Amino acid sequence: MKIRMLGISALVRCKDEEDFVYLSLLSIKDVVDEIIFIDNASCDNSVNQAKKFRDSHFKSKRFVLDFYEKDTFVGDNLAEMNNYALSKTEGEWIFKWDVDTIAQTKGDHSLHKIREAIKRKDADIFRFGYWNLWGDPFHFISNNKDEPEYGPTGCGFEMQGLEQRLFRFDESFRYSMTQYGEHFWERPNFPSGFKQEYLEFVPGVHMQTVKPSEVIARRYFLTRYGPKERETYKTFLDFVMSEVRKEGFITPLEFGKFLLINKVNKQGKKFEREYPILLESSDLLKNSPYLFLFEENTCIDRTEPIKRFNYFELK
Repeated sequence: MKIRMLGISALVRCKDEEDFVYLSLLSIKDVVDEIIFIDNASCDNSVNQAKKFRDSHFKSKRFVLDFYEKDTFVGDNLAEMNNYALSKTEGEWIFKWDVDTIAQTKGDHSLHKIREAIKRKDADIFRFGYWNLWGDPFHFISNNKDEPEYGPTGCGFEMQGLEQRLFRFDESFRYSMTQYGEHFWERPNFPSGFKQEYLEFVPGVHMQTVKPSEVIARRYFLTRYGPKERETYKTFLDFVMSEVRKEGFITPLEFGKFLLINKVNKQGKKFEREYPILLESSDLLKNSPYLFLFEENTCIDRTEPIKRFNYFELK
């Protein structure tokens, strides 16, 4: 058995996330000991952003840039991609990180706390949550009077599920696909005897809606694309277009916009921010081209950048 290094391997998979690759990796660079970056046939500038980060900020640590070219919309390939990335790691601990998430790097909810967690001898798996951002970085009301108010309505954050994001490496560990209702997800299969603990902090902000509406639509249907759908439709795009038309829309862009605007108007006021979100690099978010537009307290539209590539293209 290969001796693992005493550190944390970040397992990062990417599919068309050029807007946040650099900032996301930047936010974890001082916490992890190596980064395994697996790109899944991105059609945008994601890989170049990863290289830019590597060459500027991670020269002294191990950075593996690799490619998984299979269509992850088919079969068990999403789990397979995780297992492929896992095979590249060398650390004693594995940290599964979403490349569209930005870590908090200071304060009570700093990601640095996972360095203390791995020193514990009584746990092998740690679960903790992230904040999902609904809206955009500028349209929310802060209840903290020491911070500025960024917009005319209460868009903000909601808690994402407590997932098993940090765990001790074991040769027998594998991901597999499973079905929950109409959704298909990858599931971690930990060895029997592994002990699990919850970490009571929220170290990341998931930029869930700060991306093109076509991507939002694609991901909405991704976990609904199972064996039955693969038999019925020739490609994932055929499935998406069929579902979009069933919803009464013509294009994925229109449907994606609808999903976002509807979510903001239904739940935005619930997310008035009472929680300290401390993003050390938050100024970089001010360049986001995706902004929600409001009339008084109602979201009426969302800006879109010039289309840079076909989000449904798979190399």
